Amino acid sequence: MENMTNGLGSFGGERSKYTENEAKLWVYLLKLPKHPQIIEHKGIAASFNVSNFKPIFREDAYRRLLIETSKEPTTAATIAKRTGLTHKYICQLKRSLEKQKCIEVIGLGRCPTTGSNGVQFLSSNNKAHFDESN
Repeated sequence: MENMTNGLGSFGGERSKYTENEAKLWVYLLKLPKHPQIIEHKGIAASFNVSNFKPIFREDAYRRLLIETSKEPTTAATIAKRTGLTHKYICQLKRSLEKQKCIEVIGLGRCPTTGSNGVQFLSSNNKAHFDESN
């Protein structure tokens, strides 16, 4: 068994230990431009002979969410469009990350993706600037 650090200790503070196959799955997910749809998770994991795959896909979702919100303040709909994560799942992850003080709502504005008003803009960068003219 090979131990690997997942590199996500910034929000969880824990070090994950992956088997060799789990590490290969993780590397595969890192290379994908978007998070796979949930219906594909089991099949992808099976191709790497990984049975306990849910934590790995969850970490990939957290990683993608934190990367998007660290670039600039953005909305859940925009994150969904860029990452392949569902809007509902982003909201669930957001709540968990808010509790850990890794992400915050920095303002409300017009969503560039949906055009809706009063939408939360998320940031994982405490120094992020929010322009209300969005």
